[in-house]
Formats: sequence, C-alpha cells, structure tokens
Amino acid sequence: WEPSDDVFALFGFRGSKGVSRRTNDDNEREVDGTVTELYGYWRDPLRLGFDVQAGRQDFDEPREWIHDQNLDALRLLWLGEGLRLELSASTVLADGSRRDRESNNLLAYLSNGDWNRHVAAWVLRRSDTESPDEDDPLHLGLRALGEWLPDQEVWLEAAWLRGEADDGLDRRAFGWDLGTTWSPVELEPFRLTAGLARGSGDVDTTDGV
Repeated sequence: WEPSDDVFALFGFRGSKGVSRRTNDDNEREVDGTVTELYGYWRDPLRLGFDVQAGRQDFDEPREWIHDQNLDALRLLWLGEGLRLELSASTVLADGSRRDRESNNLLAYLSNGDWNRHVAAWVLRRSDTESPDEDDPLHLGLRALGEWLPDQEVWLEAAWLRGEADDGLDRRAFGWDLGTTWSPVELEPFRLTAGLARGSGDVDTTDGV
C-alpha cells in the first residue's frame, strides 16, 4: 500500500495446512499461520535525514552473520555520500522462541552502502529482559564483501563478543571467516570456493570465562 511517494506499508502472511497421507483424515489436519511482515515506512518524516520503519520486518543480510529473522522493530535509516547508517531496536512479540521473546536487541550498522564492494562495522547488544542477573552480551563486527578481485566474490567477517552471562561467567570470544568464490567465464557453469574460519572456543573451562 503506497498512499504517497513518502509513505508505504507492507503486509505479509504465510499459512500452511497438512493432512496425514497415511489416513487422509481431516481430523488430523495441522493448520498453521503467521504474520511474516507488517510495517509502515516513512521517508524522512522529521526532515532530519532519517527514514523510519516500524513494525514486523525481515532482518536479513547476505551472509546472515547478524540476523536472518522477522523481528518487531523500530528502524532508522540514514543515507549520506558513500555512507549508510542503520539504527534499530527490536524484539519478538509473537511466533518466536522463548529466548527471542525475552530479548531486546539494539543494533548499529554503518557501511559504505555498496553491496558490490561492501565494507561495514556493526555493534549489537542483546539483553535478556527476564534474567534476574545481568545478561546482555555485546557483539562487535567488521566485514568486507564483494568483487574485490576479478571474477571473485570475496568475504571477510570478524566478530568479537564481550559481556557477562546470567550465571556470572564472563563472555570473551572472537571468530573470523575468510574466503572467496572464483567463477571465471571460461569455466562456466563451474565455480571454485575456498574458505578458512576460526572461532576462539573455551580453552580453560575452569577460569570463569
């Protein structure tokens, strides 16, 4: 629905019905339905340069390191010369796991706005609202994606985790993922992918970290 050039809204619904093939009995039907997206979008309503998106939205990005989920959120988007800034506060009000429903997410994502040669830095704080103790891990990330080499799709992801878990343990972790997919015209339709990834793990399980 697009009532004007500066305002639009989107509604998405997914439903399914299953019947047992073994018995073909309608009494054994499984019917399920969920609202996948329901949001409004306003282009720069306050004339401060920020677009506003509010409601249930699809949070997704190509490599899905941060989110791949429908979240109930308020999202602000700012576009500048060679820059794109996204700020959001989100949770899951329904149709999610207990962990997601009891969590609030604050995300800041700054990039060059170019998905062909994409560079970005991001910060995500995820707080457990039902935990009696502090449980708000902080994720920090850097990435470079895209056509940095001829005929290649390169990716470099790095992330760090800090914070305190609800059992009193300190959170300290890192992970990185580097790789490329080479697809020269001479080899179509074949492609070659190589990658290397590492995560910190927990070397000493008795040190409280």
